[in-house]
Amino acid sequence: MAYATTQLDGYFIPHATGAKEGTSVQHPGQSQQPDSGVFVGATATQKAWGGLPVSVEISAKPGEAQVRLATDYSTAQAWLTFDGASHLIQDGESIGLYEDGESALFYRGKSNVEIWVKIDDTLAATLLAGMNYRNAAVSWDFTNNKIIAFDTTALSNIEITDISTSNNEVVDFDSGTNTAQWTRSQSAGALAKIRLI
Repeated sequence: MAYATTQLDGYFIPHATGAKEGTSVQHPGQSQQPDSGVFVGATATQKAWGGLPVSVEISAKPGEAQVRLATDYSTAQAWLTFDGASHLIQDGESIGLYEDGESALFYRGKSNVEIWVKIDDTLAATLLAGMNYRNAAVSWDFTNNKIIAFDTTALSNIEITDISTSNNEVVDFDSGTNTAQWTRSQSAGALAKIRLI
């Protein structure tokens, strides 16, 4: 008996190299499951996606956390992920986004999980040339949602463990339409694998 399988076009990485923004790296013998909470947008139309820092607050409902996009270093306590977020699966190039009031999955700081996040292309090239990115002090651009060169305040409790500069799948968010697409190409944009320490 033969079985046919289908998959949503583009949801799974079709190549062996590169990385996918907002996904974690699973290691043998280490089973890390993301925590969940309810995403609370700053506005009713604010959206979010895997690979962004968030704050996690206690909700009025027992056992439920409220997750908000981090606005500064003091509120960057966890990182959103696409891992296990089957409710975000969409057809083709579209990306499902976390919306106000929706369940959101995240990894807490100090969990030792590794997750792929966006990094400035120039900084990625500089760090790769020096090959000393594990100890690099870097900052986060809260407007453009990516790691940038150190700028007065360091992004704490993370360690860069790898950098990928080609064949990546990167979120391309259009603030005008409040939608996102995957950008997939040889030069889609650099991603950094960070360990939450």
